[in-house]
Formats: sequence, structure tokens, C-alpha cells
Amino acid sequence: AGTDPNAHRNSGIPDIHGQVTFKNDVITAGLVAGIKSAKPRLVTDGGIKTSETFTSADFKGFLKLNISKLTLSWAGIYGKNMTPYVMIGGYGANTHPTDINNPNYIDDYSYVGLATLSLWFDGEINLNPVKIGFFAGYSSLLGAGDTYYSLGSRAGNLNNIMRFSPRVTYTSGKLTLGLEYMLSTASYGTQWDENYKVEESADMVMNNRTMFVAKYVF
Repeated sequence: AGTDPNAHRNSGIPDIHGQVTFKNDVITAGLVAGIKSAKPRLVTDGGIKTSETFTSADFKGFLKLNISKLTLSWAGIYGKNMTPYVMIGGYGANTHPTDINNPNYIDDYSYVGLATLSLWFDGEINLNPVKIGFFAGYSSLLGAGDTYYSLGSRAGNLNNIMRFSPRVTYTSGKLTLGLEYMLSTASYGTQWDENYKVEESADMVMNNRTMFVAKYVF
């Protein structure tokens, strides 16, 4: 399936990342690039050994600013087959994998990954003993960029999801009280092209949640 962790174990190649960062009293910033290999099957449906693998890359950038009492943070990540990082997406076959009776069926098919983009922002101002913050996040499936047939994915029918979440906390000594409201939205695809890019989507659905927290540190 498109979220099977054995696919990465089977490849025998570790997930490799490189990172460069810059940091001083005000700015923390960095760029990250990674590459990983997956081998979803060791044998084909017909019981023949297969060595078909596929390689995917991902890229991330992040920035944090500490300006007096204000803290601002941004991050974005783009890549294919991002389910090992608990993100939406996955991978599939580039040839129809189930219709064995089709004369054009290829048992030892190759693979293609779904591309995912995710962005988030967080801001907080410290008005001691009160802190006021706001979080916003967005994630979207961008398709495979090639002919795609699903082998299973995480939320593969999504077009995009968003979250908006203001919060306030009050701290007195070892006690902290907090209140947060969360608005989450999701847009599901109803029609895709052959590269699994959403062409039409259903009306956006929304969910509301309010959370209160009390924390005592000792």
C-alpha cells in the first residue's frame, strides 16, 4: 500500500538529509534537502522476483524571528511520498496494477510518488504574564506529475486542508492556564486527471474545536 513502511525497509537505503542553518539572537533560518528510496514489492503478483524501486526527494525551509516580546515562525516543505513524515500523500503505480486480464497489463510495474506541499505560520507576543498566539497551517496534494494508479495513500482523496488557531495563556508562578480555538477545513477532490491532479472538488467542510488547559509545573 502507499503508506507501507516496509517499502522503505525493503530498499536497504537510509533516508538521507542535509541541512544548513543560520542563527543569531534574532534570526534562526535554515534549508533542508532529503532523498529516500522505496521498494514496495519483493515479488510481483505472479510470484516473480522484482527489484523495482523509486526515489523521491523533499525540500524544507524555515525561519524564526525573535523581536523583543514578539516571536514569529514560518516553515514550508515540499516533496513526494511524504507519508513517512506523517503527511498526506503516498505513492502508486504508473501502470494499472489490478486488471490482470488486460492484455496490456504489466506485472512488474514501476512507481510514482504523490507530491505534497505544506506551509505553516505561528506568531506569539509575550505580555507577561499573558501570551497571545496564532497558528495557521495549509497542506495540499499536488498530484504525481505522471500517470498514477493508487496503491493506497493517506487521505489521498483530499485536495487541501487548512487550520487556523488563536490562543491565549496566563502564567502565575508554576500554574499556567490556556484557551485555544481551532478551525479546521478540508476540501475533497471529486474528479482527477490521469496524473492525479484535482480537477474538481466538493464544497469545503469545516470543524470547530475549543480546548482549555491547566498546567502545574513542580
